[in-house]
Amino acid sequence: MNITTQLNYENYAALMVQLFYKRGLVIATVVLGAIFFLIGILALVFLYDKVPFLYMLIFIGVGLWLVVLPYVTVKIKSKRDFYSNQMLQQKMEYEFLEDKIILRGDTFSTEMQWAKLHKVVETKDWLLLYQSNSLANLIPKESIGEQLVELKALIASQQGLHQELV
Repeated sequence: MNITTQLNYENYAALMVQLFYKRGLVIATVVLGAIFFLIGILALVFLYDKVPFLYMLIFIGVGLWLVVLPYVTVKIKSKRDFYSNQMLQQKMEYEFLEDKIILRGDTFSTEMQWAKLHKVVETKDWLLLYQSNSLANLIPKESIGEQLVELKALIASQQGLHQELV
């Protein structure tokens, strides 16, 4: 089975944001920021004459910083990573065989054994072939099309491969 795909920045950045916000520490940071922001706003509204204005501004500022900074950081990092990695921008062809995956781009060709993959994760819009805990090949589901059922069956047939399929 052959699948041809080419990533674009918008889809790549959206995936990076989605994966980033699945981390527990990121979620805790954003929740803490929202709590700080809310405390600052409530103090401003209800305790404006009892709490120094600077304290309220500090809570609001720290809250906004904790909510906005992670998002801005992942967007900037995604843009830098995407545009500095020419392989991400190339048209790629995946050939899925029973024992391996052959990946070809304009400037490279490589083979990956199913048995050597760390895991395969399916999201709403993506299929992620993890080579390690943090390195994955990204395949948009729109590129897979009607072959998705067949590809998922092939993945499911791989003994010992950790799979998170929807």
